[in-house]
Order: sequence, then structure tokens, then C-alpha cells
Amino acid sequence: MRDRPSYPIDFENYEELIKDAYGDFDAIDLETPLIKGTIISKRFCKLFPKEASIQVQKLMSAENDELIKVLGRNFADMIVPFELHQRLYKASTKEELSPISTTFFLTLERGYTNRVPNAPPQMTFTEEFLKDYQKLAMPFTHKPIPSSLIEKIKQAYCEFESQILDYTDSSYQTHPADILVYKLQKIAEEYYWDRLAEILTVYPTFSPGRGADSSEWKHVLTIKWCEVILGHIQTIEYIQYQKEPHLLQVISQKAISLKDFLDLDIEVALALQEDADQGNYLSLEENLKSKSENSKYTKLIPWVRGEENLKSLWKMLDDHGYIEHIEFIKFQNSHFLLLDKPSERIQEVFTQKIIWKSSLKNLIMMIEKLNSSNIINAKPFNKKINTSKAGRIHNLIHSHFCRPDNKDITLMALRKTEQRFPNFGVDYGFNSTVMKLIRSIQ
Repeated sequence: MRDRPSYPIDFENYEELIKDAYGDFDAIDLETPLIKGTIISKRFCKLFPKEASIQVQKLMSAENDELIKVLGRNFADMIVPFELHQRLYKASTKEELSPISTTFFLTLERGYTNRVPNAPPQMTFTEEFLKDYQKLAMPFTHKPIPSSLIEKIKQAYCEFESQILDYTDSSYQTHPADILVYKLQKIAEEYYWDRLAEILTVYPTFSPGRGADSSEWKHVLTIKWCEVILGHIQTIEYIQYQKEPHLLQVISQKAISLKDFLDLDIEVALALQEDADQGNYLSLEENLKSKSENSKYTKLIPWVRGEENLKSLWKMLDDHGYIEHIEFIKFQNSHFLLLDKPSERIQEVFTQKIIWKSSLKNLIMMIEKLNSSNIINAKPFNKKINTSKAGRIHNLIHSHFCRPDNKDITLMALRKTEQRFPNFGVDYGFNSTVMKLIRSIQ
């Protein structure tokens, strides 16, 4: 990692920023922790890909939560800055509140404030800077506040107006001004949760009056670096996931922690790894080879996070009508390979594709998130050498999903759907059910 900070305004995309902030991933040696204060290194990822991806995803989840909270606070502070907050504290009559309310609604309608940057008196600002600085814009994205949010802000303020006139000073009551700020924060949090994937994909455009708030970007940097690490874990052959539980068992029998194992002399560690490779390894490898060469078998989807998590996803999809009902045992055995059960067959003939009843956009988004979070592995779905990640995901969907009436989902339809992604709105129902569940899978 660099000793100096990396400033987002100096770059045009996440790739350049992350490389400047953390260095060249390929140049990091096997033993160096990839995340400060953890044991997650390239060696740890290679030996324990499931455990590594779980730890990285936990960190990402926590950073996502913190980022949303920060964005919510920054939004509320923009709508109700400190000076206005103090005035709302002091207002107790209609006469005192009226001019404040008039200015508040006028500010929302015209989309800018009259605030001057907090700077030394001798510092001057250009008109262009002040024009951009005084615009009301969404934190991080710097886009205008959507009309739907403006209506929610007005509603929250109207509720404040009715509450402030009935408010009596008491140490046991929350001041209506604080309630207003809290509501605004929650309004913004809900907005950002539905657009989290977008803001972590589309690099913001900075204008003279819009810098990169460090309270937001420190979380973004960590999240994007975690994505790089998860991408690295995806390159690990999934045979290693089947070896991992054997190595964990050997380590447990020796009463050694994962940290202590990584600190062992390399000869001792290799001896333990050799012990773990005994038993089912050779037969499992032979089974993988013979099955993969048999064209009558269709590849199963490697599932990394255990049967109970798969069952939770199936239940969510089934309960909300995103798939045609299918018994869980058939859903599992016909479509998924549980990598924590190395005795299971590598390939399996399935009799019925999963009937997908929601949009293709939601299906692609779900499979992409499962793959990027290292919950499934789309790598076996290479149709050609060096198939792209998008191609593998499309092949997986084509192999395992169909539309109602068993209508095939063509690769062309998937490509066209993905090309139109920027024009699709957020499916709030799918985002708050399936995508929220996937983010919580450990």
C-alpha cells in the first residue's frame, strides 16, 4: 500500500485509483496481508478460498453499511446544515418558523443555497466555483436531488413544523429538529441502498465545487479493494474448495489456529497439507476428469457457502414467485455442486431447468452478484478458451434457467439485456429481497 493518500479527483476510474492506493496486485508477494490487520494474504486465499471469501465479504458488508450511513448523514447535513439546525432549535412560534420555512422550500425549488464556503477571510472564490458549490446535489454522485426525494424531504419538514409547535422543552424528549435530521438521513440511506451497485461501478464526475469527501471515499476504497481480492479468489481452481475442509480438519486436530498455521515453517505446513490431501483427493480428481469428459453430463453450478445458505436462497426465490416451484432437494441435486461435500459427484444429469419468472435483468444481476461474491463459481461454464466473465455467466444461465413454458433463454437475449442495463430502473422488490439476502450470505 502507498504511504501517501490517493485523491479520487486525480483519476477518472476506479481501476486507476485502486492501483495508486494499493499498488499492483500482481506484485504483492504471497505472505503480505492484503488487508491491514487481517491474515488474508494470497497464500491464505489459495489454501482457504472459502474462508478467505467469507472474511472479505464480511468486511465488505460492514463497509457497505458504514458507507450508506455516511452518505445518509452527509445528505441530511446538506439539507439541514449546522446553521439551519441551530435556527430550528430556537424557533418555537409560527412567526419565528415562517421565514425559515419559506427559505427552506425556496432552496429546494431552486436547487441551491446561499452558503459561502468555510474558509479564511482572505480566500476568494470564483463565480464558477460558488455556483457549483452552492448547488444541492446528492453526496458522492453529485447528481441533482431526484424529485421523489424532494417530495419526501418536504413531507418530513411539514411533519417537523407540526411537531415543533407542540414541543415543550424536556430532557426526556427528542427535539423535532433532531427527528427531522434523522428522517432525512434514513430517506437518503434507503435511496443509496437501492443504488449501491451503481455508485460502486460508475465513477463520479467532479466539478470545481464538488470534491471527494474523505468520510465517503475511505469506505469506497476498501470496498473496491475487496472486490479485487474476491476477483483473485475466483481464479483459484474449485478443486481447492474440496481440499479446504480436509486441511481445516487436520489443523483442528493439531489444535492450531489459522494464524498459527500460516506462521509455521514451510516444511511443517507442507507436511500438514500433504496429510490433508490423502484419502479422497485422488478419487475425487479422477471423478472430476472422467465426468467432465462425458458429454452427456451437464455441468453443475459450484456452490461454495453450504447447503443451508443455498436453501435460504431457494426459499426466497420460491416464496416471492421468482421461480416456478420446485422441491429443494431437486433444485439442489439437479443444479448445484456443494463444494463442502467432496464425496458428491462432480457432474449430474438434470431433468428440468429452473423456470425463471422475473426479468432477465434480475437474473443476470443475481448470478453476477453470486459470482462476484464468490458464492458460486461460473468458471466451469467456459464454452470457448478464455471465455469472458460475462460469457460464462450467460452460459450458466442458458444451461440452468428457462422462461415459463420451458422456453429457452438464448445467449442473444442475455447479451441484449445486459447491453440495455444502464436504461433499466431499480427493481426495489428484487433488491430488497434476493439481493439483500445475497449480501448477507456468509
